[in-house]
Amino acid sequence: MKIKTTAAFALTVAALATGFYLSGSPSTAVDLKDTMAKLDIAIIKEDGSIKRPENLDKWIFMGQTIGMTYSDDEPDIDDIGSTSTVLMEPTAYQIFLDTGEFPEGTMMVKIVRQTLSEGGGFFMGEEGGFEIHLKDKERFPKYGSNFWFFMDTEDEYAFGLPEDNVCMTCHIETAQYDTFFTQFYPTIRDKVPHP
Repeated sequence: MKIKTTAAFALTVAALATGFYLSGSPSTAVDLKDTMAKLDIAIIKEDGSIKRPENLDKWIFMGQTIGMTYSDDEPDIDDIGSTSTVLMEPTAYQIFLDTGEFPEGTMMVKIVRQTLSEGGGFFMGEEGGFEIHLKDKERFPKYGSNFWFFMDTEDEYAFGLPEDNVCMTCHIETAQYDTFFTQFYPTIRDKVPHP
């Protein structure tokens, strides 16, 4: 059995190693077209750290990538990298289906796992990374959302990135819709409004 590693997640870990701090209170108000709802799924402490969500088996599968490095480099056939699974919190997903918009408080998670090979194919191994993408314009007025990275699989809480970070820059420039990479998510790719 051969373990495939990913340079992308290693670079992310290195970039975050200095540690970050966020402050403020989470936004709970969600503006819909003709109603007002509240999404306070994300549990954020006063120090800005966010709690790792529970019951992820009930979240909505968005899509999977293999060896995604978010670069223009050709894939490395000898090391295909990690497998990443993206899930969306189900309440936000239902509101998106009803309105065509991601409400405030929308949360997606990406679970990064080793890619193992056996029996002429590949399968997912142990978790090697976990991140949260949260839409919260009150907390992050410049871009409207941000990221938290869990550096250890045993961590219950993680600190977020400063509002100006390379992840948000990439998402602002290349994400298909509302800072989310919906172009990679077949579950909602064809449901996203187009100008």
